[in-house]
Amino acid sequence: MAGPGPRLEDPSIVTATTVISWLAVSSIAAVLSLGCGDSASDDSDTSTREPEASAFTEQVIAGKNLFMRHCAHCHGSNGEGGDAPRLVDLSRGALPLEPAASARVRSDEFRTAGDVADFASTNMPIDAPGSLASDEYYALVAFLLDENGITSDRVLDADSAASLKIPR
Repeated sequence: MAGPGPRLEDPSIVTATTVISWLAVSSIAAVLSLGCGDSASDDSDTSTREPEASAFTEQVIAGKNLFMRHCAHCHGSNGEGGDAPRLVDLSRGALPLEPAASARVRSDEFRTAGDVADFASTNMPIDAPGSLASDEYYALVAFLLDENGITSDRVLDADSAASLKIPR
């Protein structure tokens, strides 16, 4: 039988065990805190976080996808025109105030984004006019505005579109 070993009451054993346990727990906690966010943490420090996309920016992204599916085949993949009028580059005649003399569908002026949205929701796409949801038409117009250098700090809807003038 072996002689008596160290006893648990021995302060050197308890201290070493306590220190090792504390180091292990602290190390695990430190590693976990690097990879986990605390949902109750203060959200005021945004220096290391990417800014959230604005509602308008989200509309623009949705509008681009809709444009590629429903509009690009006539208006060009970049809105440069083709079988249908140019929609991008105001300096080159996109979204003119007055409809072209040769216009087959448009007869109203485009003073505001609301005018464009109203026209599109009534007449486009040419093969299925009015077939998109209202929010899809506003997303399309948001995309066109953005492509023409016009942004907004709020979502494009009937009210905001009516007050957003197309610069001339």
